[in-house]
Amino acid sequence: MVTSIILLFEQWKLHLVRSRLLQSNLFLSLIIFFLGYNVFIFNIDSIRYPYFDETNYITAGLQFLNHGINENWSHPPLGKLLIGLGIGLFGNNVIGWRIVSVVSGAVTLVAMFYLGLLLFKSKTLALIGVLLSALNQLLFVESRIALLDAPMFACVAVGIVLFLFHWLEGKSEVFLFGSFLCFGFAIAIKWFGLVPLLLCLLLIPMKSWVLERKEKGQTKAKAIKAVIVLVVSLGCYCGSFLICLNMKHPKYAAPLNHEKYGFQDILEVQSKMFQAQMNFRNNEHLFQSRWYAWPFMRKISWLVFPYTGDQKGNSKKQGIGIIGNPLIMWGGLMAMAFCFWVSFSEKSIVAFFISWLYLGMVLFWALIPNRTTFYYYYFPASMFLGMAIVFVFQYFQVRSRYQVFFVLTALSLFLYAYPLLTNEPISEIDFNTRNFVISFGNVHMENNNFF
Repeated sequence: MVTSIILLFEQWKLHLVRSRLLQSNLFLSLIIFFLGYNVFIFNIDSIRYPYFDETNYITAGLQFLNHGINENWSHPPLGKLLIGLGIGLFGNNVIGWRIVSVVSGAVTLVAMFYLGLLLFKSKTLALIGVLLSALNQLLFVESRIALLDAPMFACVAVGIVLFLFHWLEGKSEVFLFGSFLCFGFAIAIKWFGLVPLLLCLLLIPMKSWVLERKEKGQTKAKAIKAVIVLVVSLGCYCGSFLICLNMKHPKYAAPLNHEKYGFQDILEVQSKMFQAQMNFRNNEHLFQSRWYAWPFMRKISWLVFPYTGDQKGNSKKQGIGIIGNPLIMWGGLMAMAFCFWVSFSEKSIVAFFISWLYLGMVLFWALIPNRTTFYYYYFPASMFLGMAIVFVFQYFQVRSRYQVFFVLTALSLFLYAYPLLTNEPISEIDFNTRNFVISFGNVHMENNNFF
């Protein structure tokens, strides 16, 4: 299997080198990566200790790095292994903990650039899509904390781009297999990666059957291809567990009394992860919210709960909230509704693709209604709101000056919210005012059981 993956990678690399779209935009994509990396890593040591769920993943990363006792099986191993590698390269410090998320955020911006090129065939519109993705604020916060969401979505974004090369552009099937390898890596970081995989998987036969109205025989061939790429993704996922065979067995979950993990143990771990995900319930959590509340920015999450300190006799307040940019969140929601309408009224494949991914990633959470969920779970779906806005710009041929005005307004709101995203101390009055304005007054709705 390893040999097959290497051969596939070599073919994929050859096709990438020959791709005119990649060749002509390589320098620009490197600039996007460089700028994104520096924006995300700037002042990342504003908190020099692990916060929120970082404690769990940094500890797990160190356990993987040292081949110790793994005590965290709430998620698959790849993301925690990457955090461990970051610590191994840069040390057990702020940079080592968070470097994987920083790089993942920069990779995501590059992927969104190519996604915009494929969807809109315009470099200008693609760059606007990148700016809106960077300014939606959720990506910014996720790219500065040692969690699994940023690396998981980076794999998803690259996978979607490679998928579009095949599905929309008709490129070689090597791109298709490359995309599902990326989805496999995403699943190996966090199970949510299975959602975009299934959404893209369904599009393979759907394009022939619904959009192109081809014969059933061709649709059947597409369905067979979908099964093959699914096997590729699952093989990639299973391969990520091989590292566990070199780790000591967790004391609390020793089903087989082995000193190290075996294949049977790894199979039993899948059940443990499933139980951990399904049994995560805390109905009294201060910031829990349901999936249908996220698009309306109800009950946003605080990763560092706002606290007040005393610096030189002045009362200062600081914290880190994962708060969406209201212009992009609300404007994107209206644009997404328009995409949904156009995808059926005019059979626009671009509008359909954007709304399909967004709705699939949101409605997935409706399938597990009893699980405690939080606003930051909206992060993957929210990344397509900017693309919906760009689609509206292109559809109505919005003049450049209005597009620039929209982006500058989003930038202004981002800068206004910046202290709330970075733990920067500001006066308590200023903090509360920014908090209220950015969140449209929805921040402190702790007792609203509906949302």
